Amino acid sequence: MGMIKHYVFRKRADVSDTALLEAAAATMAWFTERPGFAYRTLTREPDGLWHDMAFWRDAEAAAASDAAFFSHAPNAAYVALVDPESLSRSLLPELLSALPRDLEAA
Repeated sequence: MGMIKHYVFRKRADVSDTALLEAAAATMAWFTERPGFAYRTLTREPDGLWHDMAFWRDAEAAAASDAAFFSHAPNAAYVALVDPESLSRSLLPELLSALPRDLEAA
């Protein structure tokens, strides 16, 4: 069963959207190199609430990512831009999903 790590947060007041997006982009290579990683997306609501969602193939892969995340300097730099008081985290089991046919074999 797939797992979704869903983080909801606001950026620190002194951080621009561009700076946050650049920092997030610097973390992408780390994700793509992780065993069991499937997909990641970052979105922002009109009121400035951000959603960072990483999709993992199973609970073991999601848990293993936690152990290694902060050892990668760009990941720590990205998290430093987040307002810690606003951060919430959910680990959600994927119950049903659909992919375009050209992605199903991936």
